[in-house]
Amino acid sequence: MNKTNHPSLPVPNKSKLENLYSVEIKSTWEIAKIYNVSQSQIRRWFKYLGIKTRTRSEAPSGRPPTGKKNWNWIGNKVSYQALHAWVRRHKGTPKKCEHCRSTEKKKYEWANVSKKYRRELSDWVRLCTKCHSIFDRN
Repeated sequence: MNKTNHPSLPVPNKSKLENLYSVEIKSTWEIAKIYNVSQSQIRRWFKYLGIKTRTRSEAPSGRPPTGKKNWNWIGNKVSYQALHAWVRRHKGTPKKCEHCRSTEKKKYEWANVSKKYRRELSDWVRLCTKCHSIFDRN
């Protein structure tokens, strides 16, 4: 075997890698996190060890897991902007103020009722910017 085909780091046990990839159905990205290496390093190990990789159509899902199953999930420690984006994704863009009942304003926002900013959809109300400003002052 020539030097260019040899992986740059010590190669883990083939059966362990095959188990993670084929039995536990982990992605190369998830395996890379386990070994603290890059995803391309995992692919090099697979090629070196002769482990057949899945095609895109054979992959368990074309999208990463969402919510608590996602590896980037941080629960309620999310930033202000990210939490508002999460609310918009789940509740949609507000088009009516729940306080003044207006539908003619230019902009509506999601306001947090408890001011604790947690991932509870029932803790958010639609307000126009004027009502939101008054709500936040009180």
